Amino acid sequence: MHAAPTLDHSSWLWAAVTSSTAHINYCLTALQVCPYDARHTIATLSRISRHPAVSSLALYVYEEEPEVLARHMLLLHVLLDGSLTARERVETLLELHGNALLRNKTAEYLGECETCIRLD
Repeated sequence: MHAAPTLDHSSWLWAAVTSSTAHINYCLTALQVCPYDARHTIATLSRISRHPAVSSLALYVYEEEPEVLARHMLLLHVLLDGSLTARERVETLLELHGNALLRNKTAEYLGECETCIRLD
């Protein structure tokens, strides 16, 4: 069984922008229905600067299972956490995304994030 390829949602807009409309700023709005993991969101966020026509971005995620949504939010929190260096963010993101054994440092960070991502 193979995973579906990662999608950059902004690439769809870029394909539709022609030279005559390139000066218009677009708001990219996308709804992800049960994406299961955060790959598509992370890819879109990391590649958005490649598309100068996109002036703003609104990504919505619908998940049936609250645990999966919490994991999605946790991975985005790590990606956007400015208190970590870029290397620390990448290492933590890969550990958490890969469901690997966690280093003590990552386990402590995860404990600190619990209050940020509570889905009560």
